Amino acid sequence: MKIPSPRSATSFPAALAAIALALAACTAGGAEWTYQPTAPATPAASGTPGASATPAGTPNPNARTVTLEANAQLRFVPDSVEVKKGETIRFEITNTAGFPHNFWIGPQAEVEKKNTAALKGTPDFSEGTQALEVTFDGDGPYAFGCFIPGHYEAGMKGSIALTT
Repeated sequence: MKIPSPRSATSFPAALAAIALALAACTAGGAEWTYQPTAPATPAASGTPGASATPAGTPNPNARTVTLEANAQLRFVPDSVEVKKGETIRFEITNTAGFPHNFWIGPQAEVEKKNTAALKGTPDFSEGTQALEVTFDGDGPYAFGCFIPGHYEAGMKGSIALTT
């Protein structure tokens, strides 16, 4: 029979106390998010030069629908879209990740700066589908991305190529 040393006899209760304290800290006060949610977007209110958007409640019968997936790998699928100058696109973005994403679209330079005042976008959403209609009146280039902190930097972005 092995007799525990005094050191191991005192370190076991200390380890139990540390685990209990950690568990209490994790469960006290409810969940806390590690990101700052953005304010809900008002797509028709911002003034993106060269592109215009309308809230997508009633689909424009002349709009072409492009479906995108916002996934848990921090990607949009597909991550590139071709549009014709002057074309109206209804973007339907489905979040399959189970955690928040959003969708911002407009001139590439403004997307790269995350200048939401010059872009069209959706509010943060953790499930379901958000829709946004955009008419591409300008010369481009255009892009889109998710601006939840760290997502765009991890590669959650895409490009829009104008065709004739």
